[in-house]
This record gives sequence, C-alpha cells and structure tokens, in this order.
Amino acid sequence: MKSIAVAVCVVFASTAFALGPRIDPASVKLEQKIGSKVATIEYELQDSPGIVTVDIETNAVANAAVDDPGWASIGGENVQCIDGEVNKYVADLGKHVLTWHAFESWPGHKVQKGCARAVVTAWATNAPPDYLVVDLTQDNHVRYYTSANFLPYGGLTNVYYKKDAIVMRRIPAQAVEWKMGSPDGSYSHASNEAYHDVILTNDYYMGVFMLTRGQVNKFARYVWNGGSYYYEIDGQKAYNFSKDYGTVACDGYLDPTNTSPCCNTSWPFMRGTAADGYDWPTDRHKVNAKRWLGAARAKTGVDFDLPTEAQWEFACRAGTTTVVYSGDFDASTHATYLKPIAWYNSNRGGYVWHPVGLKRPNAFGMYDMIGNGRELCLDWYAADYGGTADKYEPEGPTTGSSRSYRAHIPNWDYPGHRAATREGNARTYYGTRLVCPVTLKYPESEK
Repeated sequence: MKSIAVAVCVVFASTAFALGPRIDPASVKLEQKIGSKVATIEYELQDSPGIVTVDIETNAVANAAVDDPGWASIGGENVQCIDGEVNKYVADLGKHVLTWHAFESWPGHKVQKGCARAVVTAWATNAPPDYLVVDLTQDNHVRYYTSANFLPYGGLTNVYYKKDAIVMRRIPAQAVEWKMGSPDGSYSHASNEAYHDVILTNDYYMGVFMLTRGQVNKFARYVWNGGSYYYEIDGQKAYNFSKDYGTVACDGYLDPTNTSPCCNTSWPFMRGTAADGYDWPTDRHKVNAKRWLGAARAKTGVDFDLPTEAQWEFACRAGTTTVVYSGDFDASTHATYLKPIAWYNSNRGGYVWHPVGLKRPNAFGMYDMIGNGRELCLDWYAADYGGTADKYEPEGPTTGSSRSYRAHIPNWDYPGHRAATREGNARTYYGTRLVCPVTLKYPESEK
C-alpha cells in the first residue's frame, strides 16, 4: 500500500466534447510538495461553460514498461475532499485551481518515479455524468459524479443520501427499442401487461432510492390535528389522511431522519390536482408551487417530477427481459431470485417498509424497484396502457379515474413482485421515485 501523499510529477489529461466545453490539455497540472498531504490541481476551461469532474490516476501495472506506466484510477473513494470548481457546473471560463486533501491511501497501485496525474473532464450540460446529487437543505446545490464510488462521505451507505439529498442515476434510454409488459404465458402474466415495443426519446435522471420520509419532511410539516394527520407545505394544508391508516403507516412521519419510503405521497400532495390545472399529460410537467414538488423545485432549481410508466419500467428492467432484473422465477424458484433484491411476504421480517438501499441494486444502480412499496407514476391508469400502437414516448391515457402504480408493498406475496406488475386504484401505502431531465429543467413548452 502506498500513501497518496507522494511527490507528484506534472502531467496532464483531459476530455472535451465537440462544440462544447473544453479543457486545455496543456493547462492541467497536479502538484504536491514533498511531505505535504495537500495537492493542487490546475485546469483551464475553454469555449463554453460546462460540468467539470476530476479523477486521479497512477501507474498501476507493476511490470509496465518504463515509457508506459499503465495508468489507472486510484478509485473514486480515494478522490475525495477536493475544494473548488469541480463536480459542478462551472460558468467562468479560464484558469481554476483546486485543492485536494490527499489523506487516504489506495491498495495495489505502484508509483514509479513518484508520478500521478489528474484527469480533468469537461461535460456538456446535455451530456452530463451518470450521477447527480441534489442537496435538499441548500439552495441550488447540485453536484455531479462519474460513478457512485466518487460520492463523498463514504458513498451511498451514508444516511445523508437518504434524508438530506437525492441521488439520481442517468438512465441510458435514448432511442433504445425495448419490450414493455410481459409476454403471454410468462410467469404470473396479467391481462393488463400487454407486451409491446417502446422507444423513449431521451435519457433522464431517476432517483436511485424511493423518496424517503426524511426527504419528504424537508418541505412538508407533518401535523396532528384532533383526530387526523395532515401535511402542511409553506403554511398551506397539502394532504390530509386519517389516523386510521395505522401505526405502521404513520410511525416515523415526524422523524426527519427516517430513511424508509414515504408511503403516502399522493398525486395531490406531490403535484396538485388535475381540476386545478396540474394534470398529466394535458398540463405537462406543470406542478403547484404549494405542493411538495413545487417546493422542491424552488429550493433546488431542479425540475423534479414523477416518472411515466415507461420511464419507470425501463429503469427497473435495466436492459433485462426477465420476470425481475435478477432473472426468471416461478413458484419453485422465487426465493433464489427475489430475496437478494426485494422485500416480500416471506422475508419481510414483520415490517411493511424497510430503510431504502439494503437490497442488491439492478444494473443501473437502482435500489428497491421490486418490493419496498408501490410507486406512483404520472400516467392515468388504463388496462391497455391507453393504447400500445404508438411506441414512441408513451404517456398513457389523456384522462382516467386513478393514476398508475408500479411495484408492490413488501407484505404481498412473490407473484406480484415482477417488473411488469402494474395497477390502478391503490388503496393506501404508496410512495414514489423522482425523475428529472438530464438538463435539469424542462423546456418551457413542457411546463
């Protein structure tokens, strides 16, 4: 094991996008004085503003030729504590100086000749990095990372990402043709799961976790008032529900540190009512400023919304065509495939909801998409999806009597825990997962 705090030679590396932001390769420098655990990284942003990220590489191959050090990342978990214009949108062109507090060490990397290098990447705002972190406690505090390993504070296991911030994964959906629903004869196939082709026109960001009670409490005050509970947003009642929902549903709603899914995130509470002009698809992504999404947008500057059914299922499947993203199961094999990824009737341990992120994620890094609560979508519900003839960017029916819900609560048995499972008229206990465009803001025509 070699300490990061070593003498570092001046090297450079960069990535640029045509007709977008560009890092001048000659400007990138990584310097560290002998004996110091603080390094400086210089870079120069040219052509246009953009998102800037940094990685640190060293020569990892022990038997590499002298002139080919075999550069490799020291690992995102070791590239922490960097101060300055990095992991964010950088508006000012020209020279920038970062300070890296290199306090850690990394295994398996050799530093021949004492060399390491900084890799500075400039990303266009319409082609951003894979991970977006939005702080809910600060105004317009948005950070970008190339992988979950680069997230500060120990990564996704830190409670910060489950109560004070929302971590979103870029879903690579643009122009991918895929099958939504389930084929006739597949395990537990239902008549409302017609198998059909879908193509989504854009990538999008989606929350890696369901929206938690701690996150909801950032903008909604939970109030008990003479026999009933209600949420209050900016001094206005946003959602009312009965005490008779029971202790399981209501426990923890007053606790801003609770990391279980919020299970009463109704359409009116999140967006406003259709009758008041906050409908989908008629009113597009317009939301009431006095509802949760309106408050979150105002605080963060990010146009959060609910996912469409197609966005939800594409993200859930993560490129798979099987019953769940871990494989195909039936009545005899369900435990093999479901237990690693989901909570359901036989393994929920007496709990209806569990803290998010305890099971294995899918290939996109999405957690709990099977079996930690129903998830509310934008679409009005229809047994036929509102039609399947148009495969491009389906938006569901133009009207209906209830919204669509995907996934299921943990106390349901295994046949209902499938990627294609869908329903309307969910009685109680439903949560959601947020999405936003990769550019963070919807076009004016969509708002």
